[in-house]
Amino acid sequence: MIPAPMLVPVLQGPEPLLLLLVALAVDAGLGGWAPADRVRVLPWRPLHALAREIDRRLDRLQRSEATRRARGYLAAGVMVLLALVAGWVLATLAARVPQMRVIELWMLAGAVALRAPWLRVRAVGAALAIRDRDRAHDAVRVLAPGAPGDLDDHAMVRTAVEALPVVLHRRLVAPALWYLLGGLPGLVLWRTAEVMEASFGLRTDRHRGFGAGAAGLMRLMDYVPARLTALTAVLASPFVATASPRAALRTAWRDGAKPSLAAGSAWPVAAFAGALGLALAGPRREGEVVVRAPWIGDGRARAEPGDLRRALLLFVVAGLVTAALLGGAALAARAGLRGWPQELAWGI
Repeated sequence: MIPAPMLVPVLQGPEPLLLLLVALAVDAGLGGWAPADRVRVLPWRPLHALAREIDRRLDRLQRSEATRRARGYLAAGVMVLLALVAGWVLATLAARVPQMRVIELWMLAGAVALRAPWLRVRAVGAALAIRDRDRAHDAVRVLAPGAPGDLDDHAMVRTAVEALPVVLHRRLVAPALWYLLGGLPGLVLWRTAEVMEASFGLRTDRHRGFGAGAAGLMRLMDYVPARLTALTAVLASPFVATASPRAALRTAWRDGAKPSLAAGSAWPVAAFAGALGLALAGPRREGEVVVRAPWIGDGRARAEPGDLRRALLLFVVAGLVTAALLGGAALAARAGLRGWPQELAWGI
């Protein structure tokens, strides 16, 4: 017999969807409160520590490029295996011990986070409205830690707007999709890929070879979530004043393959840029380094505080569209199982 946790969770019933909705409710109520945020991320701390230790021990600059690349692929493979085993063990325990569902909910609540970034973007708009540029800069630096301290008002608005589709993509659509498709193994695998990308999958000179395996895994796992996030922005556009779903779709299709601030996030950033009539990303300065990134979108680069209000509304509606799409898929899959033979529904 195949254990029940090995089945695709979306086919097992509405329970994963209910846990996801509870995690989103926890985020809606406690997100942005520092003590709660620290507690929520605790289950993922060992994963971050492991990735940093692997990077420190294996990515030795004195080694050849080929050796570092091979080590990087090996490290990524080992972390993927550990993620799948850990996820399977936790899912098996949760299926047999109802109290373990609390651990599952805890891990899920630490992977989805929308309210804290939403509050920070609002803080940028509120500070700019009263011309408190220092406070606005502080809020922007939380959203984009690499942002320089001398951004003008238009650049601060663009940075805040860009953060919203990335958050929607990385903190809702991707973890929710992988959780609903793969349960805890899928969620742990997604977070592992994301942590590896942040630790050593970045496109820097140091990690170009060692991080190739992590970057490749992230591109693979990100392929569907990035495009699904762009689709939710397109579907949400008709509910936002002056937003254009046609421009959102056209811009996402044209600019989705361009390099972005986060791997794979060009699709949702492009959809937001098209919907709002803005030009996002583009050349930027990180400290003393100028990053020659292409513009995404062909609208206004001189973004105004009013654009933040429209972007926040688009963010909220796109989140609701995402919940509706994932919930509908889960319930439709469950309804479709009723006509399947019993041995297919529960594993052979």
